[in-house]
Amino acid sequence: MKTNKPYWIAAAAIALMLVVTISLPATTINGVANQVISGFAQYAVMVAGGSGDLVPIPPSSTSGLPLISQGSSANPAFLALPNAGLANSSVTVNTSAPLSGGGAISLGGSITIACSTCLGPAGVTNATPGASPTWTIANGNISWTLSANATATVTVAAGDQWKIISAHVCQPSSGGPYTLAWPSNVHGGMTIGTTASKCSDQVFESPDGANLYATSTGVIAQ
Repeated sequence: MKTNKPYWIAAAAIALMLVVTISLPATTINGVANQVISGFAQYAVMVAGGSGDLVPIPPSSTSGLPLISQGSSANPAFLALPNAGLANSSVTVNTSAPLSGGGAISLGGSITIACSTCLGPAGVTNATPGASPTWTIANGNISWTLSANATATVTVAAGDQWKIISAHVCQPSSGGPYTLAWPSNVHGGMTIGTTASKCSDQVFESPDGANLYATSTGVIAQ
């Protein structure tokens, strides 16, 4: 006895034929059609390649490196962050006082410390200071050869606090001898020697950024 197949069997057969005959567009990854993503190296980052295909960027063997752009013509890479990517790739520290405390500074760049008194301030020479010489402590030590009886002006600023600084004052080989009068903000200033061609030297310190105090009695006419 002949029987008809149920209609659902016929519908299933038609659906199978459609699946077989319909051509689906291939997914290309890393140049390979229908590439299985799980087949890439563990923890790789997927990016668009130069040809439009997806390519994996494997992690660096060094941990902690960020994925850095290489511009529009190359894939990114795991690299150390260059100084150009830092807001402060180099640091300059200017100070007129001793440095202390704090920990290490590391920005991957250079750190410059400019300390005006770490090794003592630079000397400032004025061979003929005249009758009204000015000693600006921020400019450093003085080395004067007097050319007249002089009344000095000494400029001490807040940034000069705790600077140790020296005055080297000489009589000329001829003429004079000349005198040097210190202003009221210089305490314990020496009386300059009177011997021709001889020099007097004294060291000062500013504990308050306003006054100079002698730290020695000075060496006279040497």
